[in-house]
Amino acid sequence: MGMPWLQTLPIGTADGVLTSWQLTDGGGFAIPMPTNGQIFANGVLQVLTTNYTVSGAGVVTFVSAPASGVVLTLSPGSGYIDRLWWSSQSSRSQKPALWSAKFGDGYEQNAPQGINNNPEKWQLQFKLQDRADGDALIAFLKAAGGSLPFSWRSIRGPNPIRVLCRGWSDITKPSGPVTLNASFEQVFGQ
Repeated sequence: MGMPWLQTLPIGTADGVLTSWQLTDGGGFAIPMPTNGQIFANGVLQVLTTNYTVSGAGVVTFVSAPASGVVLTLSPGSGYIDRLWWSSQSSRSQKPALWSAKFGDGYEQNAPQGINNNPEKWQLQFKLQDRADGDALIAFLKAAGGSLPFSWRSIRGPNPIRVLCRGWSDITKPSGPVTLNASFEQVFGQ
């Protein structure tokens, strides 16, 4: 299995009638057309406006219905780093941010610091058998640079969360397998 931002993502298989499909990412979630994205029909590059149009929400509509059995794919391009769907071993921690006032008689009063006061923090371990996948994952994290949030879906829930990865380390064996440890922090409004 290759990294989702390097591979071609499936759009669908034509039935000779349907003309529109919603683009989805490697996790199956609807996405807009990536900036450098390209559409292919049976491996042949399609031309925007000549062969198809695409809405802001990522619905691809072909000028005419592709023939039955034609496989439609999306190549998201090298600039596509919005989502990461690679399985990993993980542990989650949470520590609510609270305002706390302690009084001399042992009484304590707490209040949440804002509406998103309980972000999730994850310690992840990716075990990649292929060195190229390890290099690609490291390139993905470097491109995000610790400051660009991306969507990530944990094994604990079906919905993605926006996270930052501010640090990672890797162990590469001479034979090729790569173990990468990373820390993801949930962010809001980015």
